[in-house]
Amino acid sequence: MKAPSSRDQSQPLPVRRRVGGSVFSLALVLATVAAGLRVLAAPGAVADGTAALEQLDLACHRARQQGDVQALRTLQRQLLQVRPAPQPLAVVLANADVLLRCGAPDSALTVLNRFSPAAGAEQVQWLLLQWRAANAALDHRLAAESLRELAAASGRSLEALAVPLSRNPKGGWINQSALDLLAGHLDAMGQRDQAAQVLLSGRSAGVVGAQRLAQAVAWSPAMPLVER
Repeated sequence: MKAPSSRDQSQPLPVRRRVGGSVFSLALVLATVAAGLRVLAAPGAVADGTAALEQLDLACHRARQQGDVQALRTLQRQLLQVRPAPQPLAVVLANADVLLRCGAPDSALTVLNRFSPAAGAEQVQWLLLQWRAANAALDHRLAAESLRELAAASGRSLEALAVPLSRNPKGGWINQSALDLLAGHLDAMGQRDQAAQVLLSGRSAGVVGAQRLAQAVAWSPAMPLVER
């Protein structure tokens, strides 16, 4: 983030480097989703005349490229029904992931709510998808709650939790600290004082620490000097 005078301070703070050398990345968790999709695309995955999940995924991609809103809505409804409960976690995650790519984050949340994950790895995988869906749906309250629970489930601090956001041109993941993401959600809810406190809870020094301090001051100008 640039100096306060040259940047819109209402925007979420970007993270430009790893924090403290012990960042825990969630990018590998997304491999579980891909594995679930491969299972559904295997021979015999088509049942009762309904297209397999991978086929619907491809159809959604084409509809979005063509701007075919009617076809997209039809595909979104099919994706919501293609794998009714009960289903194993990998299938639920894959179904929710395709719904996200099909532009239906609210339906992705509906699918996720069909499964109650066990504590541990299952919960981490499920919460990551819940955050992605809530973030896409602009449900900032649920997104903030998901990040807090994700940090607790992974046994990491918010600052040390690297959340995958998107793919870079080389196929790797662009990550952002859960701490900065949480602050952004709080800001979106109008809770700027809380957002500032979240940023100040980080322990990074150097550029990242300075960026967070500048953002916190912009969000909460009346903040006591002792807290800066």
